[in-house]
Amino acid sequence: MNNPIVLNFRGLNDLEIEDRLRLLAQAQTDNPTAAPGTTITSVELLAAAELIKTKRTKQKTAEAEAEAATAQKLEAAAAAKVLIGDYAADVWPKTGKDVSKCVLLAFDVSGGGGGGGGSPPPPEEQQITGVELDYGPNAGSLTVRANAKPQRAISLEAQINLTPNAAPTWQHADIFSSTPFTLTGLPSGSLVQVRLRAVFAGGVKGPWSDIAEHRVP
Repeated sequence: MNNPIVLNFRGLNDLEIEDRLRLLAQAQTDNPTAAPGTTITSVELLAAAELIKTKRTKQKTAEAEAEAATAQKLEAAAAAKVLIGDYAADVWPKTGKDVSKCVLLAFDVSGGGGGGGGSPPPPEEQQITGVELDYGPNAGSLTVRANAKPQRAISLEAQINLTPNAAPTWQHADIFSSTPFTLTGLPSGSLVQVRLRAVFAGGVKGPWSDIAEHRVP
C-alpha cells in the first residue's frame, strides 16, 4: 500500500508557498507519471505561483509608497514649523510680548479680544472627545482620530504614556492641526496611551481628553 502524499502549507509565508508551487510544477514536468489521477497541471501550479508573486510585489510597492508619503509629510511639517517660527520671530516682538508665548499661529497680535481668533469657548466646550486609536501605516505608528476639534481651537496637542500598567509618565508627542493624524517612532508591540487637548489663541489650553490606548504594530 502506497503512503498518501500530504501537502502541509501551515506556517509557510507567501514566498515559501510560491517556492513550493514552483517545485511541484517542476516535479510534475520532470516526471508526469509521479502523480497519477491528478487534474492539476504544472501550468496551473505556475499560474498560482505568479499570482502570489504579483501580490507580494504590489504589497512591497504599497509599503514603500506609504513610507515615502510619511517621510514627505514629516519633512513638510518640519519645514512648516520653521516657517512659522521665522514668522513669529519677525511679528511677535513688534507686539511687545514674550516670543516664548507664541503657539503656532496663535500670535494674538491685536493684543485684545478683537480679531486674532477671539477668546476661547467656555471650559465645558474646550475638551476634545471621541479619541480613538488604530494601527498606523507602518510599524511603530498609530493613527489618532477624534471628534471635531473645539470651536476656535488653533491646534491639537498630543501626549503619550508608554507605561500604562504602571505610574503614568506622560510626554509630549507633537502638535497637529486636526485629526486624523499619525504618531510615529513608537515602540512596536507596546501598549501605548494617548490623550489630546485643544490649544487656543494666546496659548490658552483646554482640558485633556479621555485616555485612549492601543497596541503598537
